[in-house]
Amino acid sequence: MTEQLEALPLVTVALEVGRLACLACGVGVPGPHDVVTSFHSTERLRLVSERMTRCLACAANETTAEAILAEHPAVERSIGGHSVAVYRVASALDALAALHSHGVRTLPLSMLTEDDRAVKMLIALLLPVGAAARWSSRFAPVLAKDATRGTAVLRPWGHLDAPVVQALRDGYAALLRARVTRPRPIPPPADGPRGCLLCGVATVRAMPSADVWTPVKVNVAALGGQPRPEPLPGYLCPPCSHAADEAGGIGPTAMERSLLDHLGVGRSLAATDLVGVIGWCADPKHPEPSQTPWEHLGDQTALVEAIRYGG
Repeated sequence: MTEQLEALPLVTVALEVGRLACLACGVGVPGPHDVVTSFHSTERLRLVSERMTRCLACAANETTAEAILAEHPAVERSIGGHSVAVYRVASALDALAALHSHGVRTLPLSMLTEDDRAVKMLIALLLPVGAAARWSSRFAPVLAKDATRGTAVLRPWGHLDAPVVQALRDGYAALLRARVTRPRPIPPPADGPRGCLLCGVATVRAMPSADVWTPVKVNVAALGGQPRPEPLPGYLCPPCSHAADEAGGIGPTAMERSLLDHLGVGRSLAATDLVGVIGWCADPKHPEPSQTPWEHLGDQTALVEAIRYGG
């Protein structure tokens, strides 16, 4: 990416009767319009609405976003709602389209979405700049100073000024850097205990920019420790956080799920199996955080055999 990005002066035209502006690239789109979206903002202390649609090219971005999510269902599940996931991927694709319109060559989309990790990086680094680059961002939630209702641009993405173009360039450069960055061990934030409160693992292997530790407050007594007057603040590693989400709280059930996943055992624990199982933060010996989960429990061989064979 060696081109020097330059933003041309903003030139808008009044929309002809029956035309709406594309909410992404800003060009005028003749009717009939399959999708019409209203964007609301405040102008001189009164609420105003601007109706927009999508041109064929930008509607294709949304269709492509649907296809990408269909190929990577785990990405959609990690986001939550389908419509939110489509919006995020489509916004990232809008960023690429805006870059292309300003002469920037990017990697093929097949490379940028080659696996779940690549799709997540695409969303994380291009969603913000793509959403900010949309024509609709000039009208909602706040009306930009130079935004005029009932107008459009003559060429796709012709409304982008120099700061927005530079933000797009920076976002894509960050994406290229992230693609060659390797995972590394990441400890929990320094404002809490130095390991996962449940399993005691000291680091999580992830990308440097990843936010992998979940902040929580735990009842130490529920994890097998002595009661405390106040909950203990700290962090959970991703497997323990997932176990707590499935269990609906941080207690014996969350410990069971996390421990079973770590041990690779596929059946529920009996009450007698849990004897001696204690959360890392609740261990009265105050062990150091470990490189492997649940190391503070000591030799787990007997526990695994008892669980597997019901002994």
